[in-house]
Amino acid sequence: MQILCNKEIEQHVLGCMFIDSDAVKTCNNLLQPSDFADARHQVIFQAIQQLVEQDEVIDQITVNDTLKRMDKLEAVGGFEYILQLSQHMATAAQLDSYLSKLQDYAQRRKLQQLGLELAYKSKDLELDQEKLWTEVQQKTQEISGNTAVMPVDMLVQTSAYIDEIMSARENPDCIARILTGFSSLDNLLKGLKPGSLNLLAARPSMGKTSLALNFVLNAAINEGKQHKKVLFISLEMTAKEVYDRCSAILTDIDGAKIQEPRDLSDAESDALCQAVANVADLGVIIQQESNFTVNKLRQLIHKMGKNKPDFVVIDYLQLMQTEQRDDSYVKVTKISNGLKALALELKIPILALSQLNRAVENRVIKRPLLSDLRESGSLEQDADVVMLLSRKDYYERQGCAEEGIAELEVAKSRNGATGTVQLFFDKPCSSFLEIG
Repeated sequence: MQILCNKEIEQHVLGCMFIDSDAVKTCNNLLQPSDFADARHQVIFQAIQQLVEQDEVIDQITVNDTLKRMDKLEAVGGFEYILQLSQHMATAAQLDSYLSKLQDYAQRRKLQQLGLELAYKSKDLELDQEKLWTEVQQKTQEISGNTAVMPVDMLVQTSAYIDEIMSARENPDCIARILTGFSSLDNLLKGLKPGSLNLLAARPSMGKTSLALNFVLNAAINEGKQHKKVLFISLEMTAKEVYDRCSAILTDIDGAKIQEPRDLSDAESDALCQAVANVADLGVIIQQESNFTVNKLRQLIHKMGKNKPDFVVIDYLQLMQTEQRDDSYVKVTKISNGLKALALELKIPILALSQLNRAVENRVIKRPLLSDLRESGSLEQDADVVMLLSRKDYYERQGCAEEGIAELEVAKSRNGATGTVQLFFDKPCSSFLEIG
């Protein structure tokens, strides 16, 4: 296999460092020994790095002495080769070009090596394919992450920021965000923002899946202002059960009748068929999954290409898995870390439903707290927004004065206000409505 490298470029880069202290600083900040293909050049650069750490002058003599102490002078070709490198001169402009090319060769060699490893491992039929894909993606990200990060041009960044502010001032609908469709909630949160991880947490049977589906449909419809593409990942219910709830929300038909189609009138049947068609037309994708990991979510979204969703909802977080058999705390930590990183990578908001622990059941006032989140440490830290859903009528089933009233508390909002929103829950139709 041909090694991808350019010996002369490597010599020019090292030669510059012997005569230009600015070149030393630049190269030391941007390069690693492995960026050089020639083993001699790797050792010489290591010697230069040692001198930089010791705040010593970099020249032919000091590099020669350092290589002697390392017992590597003869291995690199002796003092004669050091002098030979000094003959390779370059201007500052040339050095920038050489550095870019040297790093490009280094990245390509790593990809070449990864390709060889993949070709070898893919022949092992006992190796789990999912783990192989995970390893490939991790190594690819490591390779891309090794590319030197250049300083941000603050003038360009500031100009773009001002343009964004002025555009939003003139046309509020152009702001990149997902509106839930509940104005009181949207006024608090200012929408679910790109790159954010949002949690909707509740005890079982509070209606969190139904509320999430209301968010989904409102994001897709919202009086024609959004038309957002939404991916709903169902880990607990079948796709049909999710469609049943969406249909009930869109048609105001009792969900029990939808599950028993023979009880539907002709008008309800027609409305139901139209509602299901509307779900697809609105750009809502309902994906039923099991043994679902963050990496599988990443792969799924990348496969969607240009149809990448604007908004992802996961029902629910604790049913997701990790690649290893981790205990529950480690598992949830990895998942929440991964979802937050994925939201930032894709520049979209992710809403994950979450279970609350039983602590709320033991309190006189059955109002959930942030600390009720299962494995709450990582979830509280990673989430940009945490919403806690509760219903008093669930606990006071007879004679409750607040029948159907749900409280949605925004308990954490990294970039917005906190507060409580009251909604009416029409349980038979899975609908939530604003009060007032």
